[in-house]
Amino acid sequence: MSENNLIYGLRDPRNDVYRYVGKTTIGYGRPLQHLIRSHNELVNAWVSELSHIGMVPFVDVLEENIDLADLSTRELYYISKYSDVGIPLFNGGESRVKAIAGGVVDIDESKSIFISLINSASIVAAVKLKMCLSDVALGNIIDVGRTTLSRLKNGQMSTRMDSVIKLHILNIYGFQDMFDYYYSISHEWKGNYPDDIASFIVAMTSDHEFTKKVASKYFRHKIKLFTNEKPKEKRFKKLYKSNIAAKSVT
Repeated sequence: MSENNLIYGLRDPRNDVYRYVGKTTIGYGRPLQHLIRSHNELVNAWVSELSHIGMVPFVDVLEENIDLADLSTRELYYISKYSDVGIPLFNGGESRVKAIAGGVVDIDESKSIFISLINSASIVAAVKLKMCLSDVALGNIIDVGRTTLSRLKNGQMSTRMDSVIKLHILNIYGFQDMFDYYYSISHEWKGNYPDDIASFIVAMTSDHEFTKKVASKYFRHKIKLFTNEKPKEKRFKKLYKSNIAAKSVT
């Protein structure tokens, strides 16, 4: 065994939730490297987000003095331990990105939830957990300030209804649907914008200006689909029927 063989966790200072679990054979040097530059882009975005508010992740040693042959197994043990209870770790590469990108609950079930407007505190918690969002990132996506988000978190329904609707949309669809819509209108975007789901998630949780542009278009699009608004088609049909009626008279 070696005292340099250990399992470590990076913990969010805002809520004491672990966001990343790793292994190392070089002691404390490895986990500290994540605070400068990580191989994991989701960790980089998270560290950058914290730095903007003057905070850094806590680094905890979860287990030490591990036999080299058991190191990978122990790492998987801790990843499973926290993931199985719903803690949103950044581990897992493409599989983890896929999990974050997806919706929270079944679409048919969520539509009934959408109609009945469940408690906003529950849905805020669900969206934050599934999509790995801080208060700041979630507030940017649904375009609300700290006060409004705090009221939503406390279940106060006297806030703007559009904020609750946006939360429900996120709860149903997650990042993947948002990315698909964004990509479908990519011809409208100029410059160096993300072209895959992983970099899209990073941008949506770290680039305030980009987030507001994408989210604004996306929510208008989804709300229109939910309410089945087709004003142009209705006007066309009305005009068509009136023309048919006029011709039948003549």
